[in-house]
Amino acid sequence: MWDVMSGLQVNLIKKTNMGGANPARATVEGDTAAEKRKKKELEGNIFKKTCISTQSTINNIFKKNLREEVCLEIGAFFYNNGIPFNVSRSKEYTRMFEKAVRYGIGFKSPSYHELRVPLLKKYVKLVQQSLEEHRTY
Repeated sequence: MWDVMSGLQVNLIKKTNMGGANPARATVEGDTAAEKRKKKELEGNIFKKTCISTQSTINNIFKKNLREEVCLEIGAFFYNNGIPFNVSRSKEYTRMFEKAVRYGIGFKSPSYHELRVPLLKKYVKLVQQSLEEHRTY
């Protein structure tokens, strides 16, 4: 993927150099301010954002306290159930929260029975299917 992105960047730089600037001109002193700015932008990675806003939004200010409360509840879940902290580094941990947030208000966590029986059976089937795909290679 990186090679593809690099190749696209090189091609774009070549196109902009051929189309905009005069290749016969050897000095940079005669360049206009706009041409200097374009060259400066092209020197770095053109796929990066050039300006990142650091100003807090009103929502972020009001949600800061709410986020702290939620994080405390998540921490309490880890502490009270003896869950290792490295669990928070797993992909599944992140996906779990992303899916719950997408569901929105009113999401109810799975019950003890749901975790033990139907969800476990579904997950075992998914793992078996994944294993079969890997065995075919």
